[in-house]
Amino acid sequence: MTLEPDKIGDRGPSGTPSPPAASDGVPATLRRTARARFGKIGLSHFSLVSKLAAMLLLTGLISAALVAGIGYFNGREQISEQAVAQLESIKGSKRQQVEWYFRQMRETFKTFGEDVTVISAMAAFKDGYSQLGRQKPADERRARLMDYYAKEFLPKLAGETNVPSLQALMPGTDRALELQMLYIAENPNPASERGNLIDHPVSNAYTLAHYTYHPWFRDLIGRFKFYDLFLIDGETGDIIYTVEKEPDLGTNLIDGPYASSSLGRLAQAVMKSRQRGTAQLIDLSFYQPSGNAPAMFIATPIYSNWKFLGVLAAQVSTSALAEFMTNDRGWQMDGLGKTGEIYLAGEDRLMRSDARGMLEDKTGFLASPATTALPEATRKRMAAFDTTILLQPVDTESVRQALQGRAGTAEFIDFQGQEVLGSFAPLDIPDLNWILVVKRSTAELFAGLDTFARRVMIATLLLALAIPLLATLLARQFLKPLNALLAGIERLRAGEKEVAVAAHGSDEFSELTSAFNTMASTIRERDETIQAKSSAYEALLKHIFPDVVAERLKYGEGQMFESIPQTTVAFVSIYGFVQAMQDSDGDGERSFKLLNEIVDAFDSIAEENGVEKVKTIGEHYLAACGLSIPRLDHAQRMIEFADEIAAELERVNYAHGLSLSLRIGVDSGLVHAGLVGNRRFVYDIWGRPPNVARRMVSEASLNEIRLSEATFQELGSPADFEAREPFQSTTLGSVQTYGRTLATASGQKSKRSQTTDPKAAE
Repeated sequence: MTLEPDKIGDRGPSGTPSPPAASDGVPATLRRTARARFGKIGLSHFSLVSKLAAMLLLTGLISAALVAGIGYFNGREQISEQAVAQLESIKGSKRQQVEWYFRQMRETFKTFGEDVTVISAMAAFKDGYSQLGRQKPADERRARLMDYYAKEFLPKLAGETNVPSLQALMPGTDRALELQMLYIAENPNPASERGNLIDHPVSNAYTLAHYTYHPWFRDLIGRFKFYDLFLIDGETGDIIYTVEKEPDLGTNLIDGPYASSSLGRLAQAVMKSRQRGTAQLIDLSFYQPSGNAPAMFIATPIYSNWKFLGVLAAQVSTSALAEFMTNDRGWQMDGLGKTGEIYLAGEDRLMRSDARGMLEDKTGFLASPATTALPEATRKRMAAFDTTILLQPVDTESVRQALQGRAGTAEFIDFQGQEVLGSFAPLDIPDLNWILVVKRSTAELFAGLDTFARRVMIATLLLALAIPLLATLLARQFLKPLNALLAGIERLRAGEKEVAVAAHGSDEFSELTSAFNTMASTIRERDETIQAKSSAYEALLKHIFPDVVAERLKYGEGQMFESIPQTTVAFVSIYGFVQAMQDSDGDGERSFKLLNEIVDAFDSIAEENGVEKVKTIGEHYLAACGLSIPRLDHAQRMIEFADEIAAELERVNYAHGLSLSLRIGVDSGLVHAGLVGNRRFVYDIWGRPPNVARRMVSEASLNEIRLSEATFQELGSPADFEAREPFQSTTLGSVQTYGRTLATASGQKSKRSQTTDPKAAE
C-alpha cells in the first residue's frame, strides 16, 4: 500500500485550488508576502528604540566579558604563581627535613654500635644463647610452640602468596627452639605486649642477660621511635635478641626462613663488609615476621675493641615516619588546605608513606574509584594494615620525572585521577632511591578565583542589562504581535491542531498573522486526511500480519528475518471439509462462510492462549507459540490450544449438522521467520518444526494430536501421550511421535463455547 500525501488537500474549502505548498509545508503565497514585506527590512529600518537597546546591550555584554576575562586570567596567573611558590617552599622544607631525619638516624645509629652498653649486651646475650638448648626440650613445650605458629602466626599470613609451611618456620636448632619457647610460647603477655616480659621465671645465663639489658633496649626504641631492635651474632647469623619477640627471634639470617627478607639481606651485607663506624639502610618491603606489614631496617656492626661481635639492627617504625611526614596530620597548618599532601615514593613507583585520604577517611579512600580499581589483594592489605605504603601505585608524570633526577612543579593527574598542582624532587638519602611529591588539588587552589569570577560576571551583566532596560521594555511591546505569532508556531509544532492567532491593526504583522492562520488551517486539514489513511493502513497491516510484524512494517522495515530457538509449531488439518462442501452441491458462499466461522473461532482461541496464527491454506491452519513473544510454556499453551479448537469444532459440527474432524501435528525447536518476497511479500515460517508438524498430520488418525520427540520432552513426557510407530522421511529421517485423542465436546468444552452456551452459564 502506498500513501500519497502530495494529493491530500489539493483543493480549498470552496473547491478551488489552494496555493501550492513548498517542500517545508509553507504556502507559496505566505512566502511571497513575507519576502515582499520583510525582504527590504535591514538594520536601517529598525526603530530607534530597537537600535539603542541592541547597541547598549551589546556594549554591556562585551564589557562584562572583557572585565571578567581579564580579571579571571590575571587572578589565575597570580594564584598559580603563589601556589607554585608555596608548594616549592613546602617541598624544599620537607625535603631537608626528610634527608636530615635519615641522616640523623644513620649518625645516631652508628654510635650505638660502639656504645659500651650495646657491646656488653651483645657479649652477654651471645654467652647466654650459647648455653641454651643443651637439653632436648620436652614434647609438651615443643607442642606449645607449634600451637602458637599454627593458631596465631600462620592465620595472620592467610591469603598471602608464598606462605611457608609450619615445619619451614619452626626454629632449626634446639637453642633457637628453647629461646622461642621461653619468650614467645611461654610468654604470659599478648602478642603485641611480649616485649613487656623482663624477668623470666626460668633462671639461666640468657634470662639474666635479658633481665639486665632488656629495659635499656626497650627504652631506647621508645625514645628513637623504632618498632623493634635486633642483636645478630656476627659468627652464626642468629638473631639472639629482639625487643618485640616476634617469630624472627632465634632464627638464622644466613640460611633460616627469613634469610631472603630485607632484614636478612641487610644483615648479610653488614656482616660481609664489617665496615666499622657505618650504618646501612634498606628500602621498605613486606616483612613476614611482622605479619607481612611494610618494614624498613637500619643496621650497624658491633665491635669490641677491634673484634667484630655482630650486628645491631632496628626496624624503623612506619607510624613514626607517617607522623613525621604529615606533621602529626597538620596538613592545613603546613598550608596544604583540605586536599594537599606530601608523600614519598620509591623506584618501583609505589608509596613509601601513607596517603592523606587513608589517614583522614579510610572508608572513603578504600571506596574511591581509583582504589577499587586496584587488585583485591592490595585493597585487603590496605584495610588490614591501615596503610598505603608499598601498596598504592603513584605512576604519575611527576614521579617519573623525579626518579630521573629532575625537580620541578607542574599540573598533572595524580594517582586518584584528580587534576593537581604538584612539586617534586629526588631525595639524597644513601641506600634509598626515593622521591618526594607535594601536591594540592587545582579545584581547591582556584576555588576562590572561580567564585570571584562568577561574582564579577554577575555584577557586570546586571550593570550591562540595567542600562538598556527601559528600551528593552519598549522593544518588547513593539514585538508583541511577532511574539504571539511565534507562540502560535510553537503550538503548531507541538502538535496542537486548532491554532489561530488574533490579528490586530492593518500593518505587516497583521498580514503575516492572517497568512499564518490560513497555513495552519491547510496543514490541519491535510494532517487529518493523512491520519485517517495511516490508521486504515495500520489496521490493514494488523489484520494481515502478526502485531509485532505489523508494527515493524509500519515504521518502514522492508526486510525482516528472525531465528527463534524456543518455539512450538502446530499444523492443523480439518478433515471432511471438502466432502461436506461437495455434499452441499458445491455452494461456494456457504463453504466460505463456514470456513470463516471456523478460522475466526480458531483465531480467537489462539489469541486467548498466546498462540499466533501464521497462515491458513484452505482447510489447513498453521500456528506457532513463542514466535513474537518468548514464552517458557510455549509447548503447554499449544496443547491447550489444540484441545480447545477440537472442542470448538465439535460445537460447529453440532450447529451445522456436520462431522468434521481434526488431525494435528506439533513439533518444537528452532524456527526461522520473515517476510518472503520483495514485491508481493507474505509472512511465513520455515525450518524443521513446520515440516515435521505437517508430516505428522498425514500419520495421525482422526481427532488425534501427534507430538514430536522434542515437544514430548519439552512437556516433561506427559503420561496421557502414547508412543506411536516411528515414520520414515527422506528429508526428516526417522521421526518418533507420540499421540493421544483430542479432547472434544464429549470431554471438555472450549472457553469460547463455555462463555456463549446459555446452559453452561446457568
